Amino acid sequence: MRLCMCGLALSVAGAGAVADVVTGFEAPEYSIGVLTGQNGWYLPSAGGVDFNVAAYGSDAFGFAVNPTGGEQFLIGQFMANHARAQLDVDYTGSTQWEIAYDVNVIYDGSAAATDNIGSASLQDSTTAATFIPLLMFNAADTGWNHNVIAYDAAGNQVTLTPAPEWMDLEFNSWHRATWVVDFATNRVLSGTLVNLSTGASSTVEFADVYLQGGAAGGRPLPTAFRFFSSGNEANITGWDNLSITPAGAECFADFDGNGVVDTRDVIAFLNAWNADDQASDCDENGVIDTRDVICFLNAWNMGC
Repeated sequence: MRLCMCGLALSVAGAGAVADVVTGFEAPEYSIGVLTGQNGWYLPSAGGVDFNVAAYGSDAFGFAVNPTGGEQFLIGQFMANHARAQLDVDYTGSTQWEIAYDVNVIYDGSAAATDNIGSASLQDSTTAATFIPLLMFNAADTGWNHNVIAYDAAGNQVTLTPAPEWMDLEFNSWHRATWVVDFATNRVLSGTLVNLSTGASSTVEFADVYLQGGAAGGRPLPTAFRFFSSGNEANITGWDNLSITPAGAECFADFDGNGVVDTRDVIAFLNAWNADDQASDCDENGVIDTRDVICFLNAWNMGC
């Protein structure tokens, strides 16, 4: 069964930034074509080529359908320059944040396998308290590894593979990566990788992996999030179901509050929504309307 990560839920934080992001890049909020200019996404000052919104089953590269995807997703490809897509995000509302996304890699073999394949990162990656989840080829170029550029306690940059399960991933296979960071301690707390076809999951709790600046911290908060595709034109990355939310925040998907996300939450939400109960104002805009249904289904499909 395909779950539809429909719609977009953004909490406005002023100055063009958003305080949290939950999106499956679905219509009507997103249209097929260039991502730049849609819902606050832009090319950063570093420039590059655009990411594109594509429909499952109709893209030129033959991306597999994401088992938890909706109808649309993002594609990035190096085309004489790196592909970039950036969104301003306000990280001031919490000390701990969860960053999650679905990712897929296609290598078409038309050129030598060239790292790096792509990344998802907090920005500005040169000055702020950031880290960079990084996609790289495995040793035999027969698959890919989901690595991370982070820092040791002294602030030295290191490239890590969180666990063996994060290595030798199949091309054209969707995985969901989830990271938890703590700006108060300047640490990357954990990483989880789930194979969305098999359900196999690997979670690593980090003891000494830091954001830029190491144990001393002192760097400003990041101000944006960026998707990146690199290497050469033979490397194509797919992305879907982006979520950037305060870690440990109340889970709206567990609408009945019993600690389990299931169909009972859908029934409880729809009952509240039909009664114009303010508790069903998922997008927190003060109005109970169909956008709240889209917002809830988005959260319900993502779980807690």
